[in-house]
Amino acid sequence: MSQGVLLRTLRMLGNGGVLEVFQGRGSVCGGFSLRRGIDEITMLDVISIMQPIDICKNLDEEYKNEDSPLFSACSQIGDHLKAEFDGYTIRDLFERK
Repeated sequence: MSQGVLLRTLRMLGNGGVLEVFQGRGSVCGGFSLRRGIDEITMLDVISIMQPIDICKNLDEEYKNEDSPLFSACSQIGDHLKAEFDGYTIRDLFERK
């Protein structure tokens, strides 16, 4: 990953409230720190900042209504994905085998 991509990603996470960004001054480098513990930050938190889950967004307009079975299915799948990602914390990612 290039330094530019990494810095943009870190800034997005900072703007999203996951990271605290410390600006450097003069010869002192800045840095980043988690705003919450690794048991409190979920994968849904990170994914929602980087690329929100909306699998219905690419449906044709004729299907984007609550009466559409396709829209209903997409919504349910999206809700299921969100619930799954909300069940994994940052700690879980490092402890899974």
